[in-house]
Amino acid sequence: MTKLKTSAALLMALSALAACGGGGGGGSGDGGGGGGAIPDYVGFTDASEPVDSTLGGQTLLTDGSSATIRVMSGSLRHNTRALTDLSDGVRTFSDADGDDAGVWTDGTLTFQPDSSVPAGDFSAYYRFIEEGGESSAGIIGVVIDAGDVPTTAGDTIYTGTAQVVGVSDPGGAANSLNDVGSSRLTVDFMANTVDLEITASNSGLIYDTVDITGMTIDNSNRNSFGGGSLSMSKNTTDVTGTVLGTNVTEDAQGNFFGFDDVTGNPAEAGGVFAAEGDTGEIFGAFIAD
Repeated sequence: MTKLKTSAALLMALSALAACGGGGGGGSGDGGGGGGAIPDYVGFTDASEPVDSTLGGQTLLTDGSSATIRVMSGSLRHNTRALTDLSDGVRTFSDADGDDAGVWTDGTLTFQPDSSVPAGDFSAYYRFIEEGGESSAGIIGVVIDAGDVPTTAGDTIYTGTAQVVGVSDPGGAANSLNDVGSSRLTVDFMANTVDLEITASNSGLIYDTVDITGMTIDNSNRNSFGGGSLSMSKNTTDVTGTVLGTNVTEDAQGNFFGFDDVTGNPAEAGGVFAAEGDTGEIFGAFIAD
């Protein structure tokens, strides 16, 4: 779990950071995997299969003075839509009655999607809301079994969407960093490296690209990756120092979801990131397939 300092202004921006429905299911434990068999994963919204899927992901929590990335886990029974032990490591709840239009709740904790970022088949952007308490947003889905993640060399490209929120105040001139842009991940499963490039859709921003390079796949749990170094640029000129200032603290964490029967690779990748410096903060989430 990583904690970063953030401002009240950014917290207000993050209150709009939402999530959207997605996919998932199955894996080696549900009828796929070893012995040369093709792993079998069920889409997150698929309610036809009487199987359980392991859920995983990352959520980003802000409290006005810091930002924390927490690991999500849980289990989904597809045909009943029952959610069991959904947890961010601090809060846990279950909803045996299943979802209502993608929303699960126990009356105090609610887990709900938002359509602001397109979902994948196996992963989605969700909000985790506590009545009168914490609220976070992040990526969750049916994680691929670590044993199904390949170790092949060469670049695998994932493309999708990223939502960015933030504020920069260089020289006392506040600038919004908010945007919904495109995401591109380059993954080398043998070298265990993941690089993320986010391209902004709004040309009026003080940046046009966010890069997080040098993230690594966790060898002890190959369905997750994280770390790396964040930089920002405008027209190929580095503006990281201008936007964020000095003493930058940063982190990014993500997961692989589902399985692509054609390529033999994870079907999707998604996660969250955060960075904070003396004059700016930037947070976000991404999904790509």
